[in-house]
Amino acid sequence: MYRSDGIISYTKSEVESDKKLANYLGILLVRIVVISKDKLLDNNTLFSYEAKGDSIFVNQAKNLVIYVNSIQK
Repeated sequence: MYRSDGIISYTKSEVESDKKLANYLGILLVRIVVISKDKLLDNNTLFSYEAKGDSIFVNQAKNLVIYVNSIQK
């Protein structure tokens, strides 16, 4: 499981408790992220990525998206 934090970051519970905020932000509460050997599929969009430790860096045009492993041990 990975989570994506943009420039503005909210927790899932914050967004779920405020539907107007979710609509304003235009984000999906459920995201499908599939990670293969050298590609990452995020909501049917394919990207190349660079893995560093527990993080995955994805370059999306002008934005750099960082997916952080959110599984707690």
